[in-house]
Amino acid sequence: MINELQNRNWDDIEEATGGFDRPPAGGYLCTIVAVENIPDKQHVRLEWDIDEGDYQEVYRASALASGRHCPYDWRSYKEENLKYFKHFLSVLTKCNPGKFDYKTWNGDERAFVGLQFGAVIGYRESAYNGKIYENEYINRLIDRETLARGDFKVPELKKLPDEKRPKQQEQAPAAPVTEPFDCPF
Repeated sequence: MINELQNRNWDDIEEATGGFDRPPAGGYLCTIVAVENIPDKQHVRLEWDIDEGDYQEVYRASALASGRHCPYDWRSYKEENLKYFKHFLSVLTKCNPGKFDYKTWNGDERAFVGLQFGAVIGYRESAYNGKIYENEYINRLIDRETLARGDFKVPELKKLPDEKRPKQQEQAPAAPVTEPFDCPF
């Protein structure tokens, strides 16, 4: 029995709506909370969450409540994408002095867990089961100084192209209205 909840006046408690406020598009300090290497595709899947401010750990709280995961991003280490991967490593180095340095990193992706990075987060539309959803994505990786200066552009919502938008289902025409005595049977 939960003694603290006995004789509680539930009319005085504001009920939660069951959802959570998603952070608006903008710049945030984030933390890598999980990582997975996908060797056959040569990329790393990074789950992340916001690490400060009004939205600190908002995705982890939602993930725990819903059994889902935090937002994630992919970082490719294919030969043609190594310059982008180096930028990712450089941002991690600048945001985590004394904790991470790409020059001494041994290639173990698990070292990324717990590291911070600056990110410009935007939203894009996606379609699923005939509905349109907005999902967050990392538009740009930035260091702490760039984040603190606000030296970034907040991206507009990326809308689905018309050809990928779910088709509106046409409603069946309404049955004609007749007088009750006009019925043929």
